[in-house]
Amino acid sequence: MRGQALDMLRRANNTTSGPNFIIRSSRRKQNLKSLRLYERDILPAARLTLEAALAAYQVNRVDFMGLLDNQMSVFNFEIGSATALVSYYKALAEIEFLTGKLAEDALGPVADAGDKP
Repeated sequence: MRGQALDMLRRANNTTSGPNFIIRSSRRKQNLKSLRLYERDILPAARLTLEAALAAYQVNRVDFMGLLDNQMSVFNFEIGSATALVSYYKALAEIEFLTGKLAEDALGPVADAGDKP
């Protein structure tokens, strides 16, 4: 009896409606949104701020520590972007592991056309 229950639980988790699949799919979507936010909004703004700080530093309007602070912000945002990208691909790999199919096949119509980083 216990063996049958465990087998049913394994099969339920390996389908596209199982809880593990839903969690991984949600993580994938969230990481993709985070990655897009970093690439489209946060990083360009941080780089512009760094450029402005560099120009201000060259005419003695900003001290060196202010310039370094802006550079560190850009580095931290780049790390955040890389982390989001790694998490996205990790979620895709977990989906493929759970379903035994390529992520594009497993996600089917759930995947958006622009679901590639």
